[in-house]
Amino acid sequence: MIFTSNEEGVRKTIRAFLDGYMCNGDISIIKKALNRKYISPFYLALVLGTITIIRNEIKTYVSSYS
Repeated sequence: MIFTSNEEGVRKTIRAFLDGYMCNGDISIIKKALNRKYISPFYLALVLGTITIIRNEIKTYVSSYS
């Protein structure tokens, strides 16, 4: 995903990760991932649009559990 502009590929990757994580994980941990402090270390490696896609995909995923 580094330096990619393939938005649909990023969405699919994030969704697959979230689906896999939720097989044994907890939605509260995914909600914490929306906090900017957890993604900020990756800012230099990611295109800004990609960061937005990741955060939006996580928000959509979390809202489906609410």
